[in-house]
Amino acid sequence: MRAPFSILLALALLLGLQACDVAAAQDCAAADGQENSSSKPLDTNRQLRKINDGMDIYNPQFHANNVIEFDVNMDIVKKLLAEYEADVAPHREYSTDDICVVDPYKTVWKEQGGGVFRSNAVWYSPRNRETFEKYHRIVEEMGLEEIFKEWIDSEKISVLSMFFLTRDHSKNLNMHLDWPHDVHTQILSILLPIREVGVHFAYTDNDGNTNHHKYEVGKALGFGGGFLHSTDVGDSDLDDVIFNIYLAAAEVPDDPDMWWQFLFGTDDELQRYMHPSKGFVQHEWYEDDKDICLEEAIDDKDEHEDAYTSTENVGRPLNVVS
Repeated sequence: MRAPFSILLALALLLGLQACDVAAAQDCAAADGQENSSSKPLDTNRQLRKINDGMDIYNPQFHANNVIEFDVNMDIVKKLLAEYEADVAPHREYSTDDICVVDPYKTVWKEQGGGVFRSNAVWYSPRNRETFEKYHRIVEEMGLEEIFKEWIDSEKISVLSMFFLTRDHSKNLNMHLDWPHDVHTQILSILLPIREVGVHFAYTDNDGNTNHHKYEVGKALGFGGGFLHSTDVGDSDLDDVIFNIYLAAAEVPDDPDMWWQFLFGTDDELQRYMHPSKGFVQHEWYEDDKDICLEEAIDDKDEHEDAYTSTENVGRPLNVVS
């Protein structure tokens, strides 16, 4: 007996929707890999579509690859803000035994934009294992291994570094990559605002268009290789505070090319980090007598040589990422 046409049509539509879900194609017509910028906002990770044999992940919310926004419990946000107020806020202009302060716009980076500094971003990272582990215990509550289990191809996901980033202005865009495209999703940057911000986020989508994304407290951005982005233009009445995490497959140090990318991307930001097998170590591109941590407050960029243990370049151009 032939089924009524309406039943056959409904069945065909249902099968079509299931095929879209299984393939995770944004419109079931992108057989050539082209993306549709009018896709609906991302609802769940099931809408992410792996491309290039699973090495990249397309997100229709951003119409870009290797980027995701996800919720973070506000209790975790409050814990991180409390740590910032205890460890960083009382001595924001100089390092302590626990916190390394890197202030590149006053020191190791050149002026941009006709003699005007583009921003006043400052990095605050753990300087000893105890401080790192204190923050790591909080980060473990975020459930990053579960969130990124389909992103990072590894039995173990490692937190390489964590740091607070502050700024109260950005005068122009500086589109850049944290990680080159060939890293794919094996190394990720996580950005989490821990209080209301005035300076937001910009990125380039798959069509080459510049987009503007507003940070929200309790929502984190995660992104990997090839994701072109920038601090957006703006001002804040109170310093923005963004908690940053660098996440990677535990095997990344075993790949010389990929590990070099991590070292290249962090040597002007971090004095120390957590190596997946060696523990909490000093950055390899700095010898024992070299240090990028600001040891005393400075007002003038020309005074940086006395404020730093050493500001010698270590054989490579500085990688400007902010």
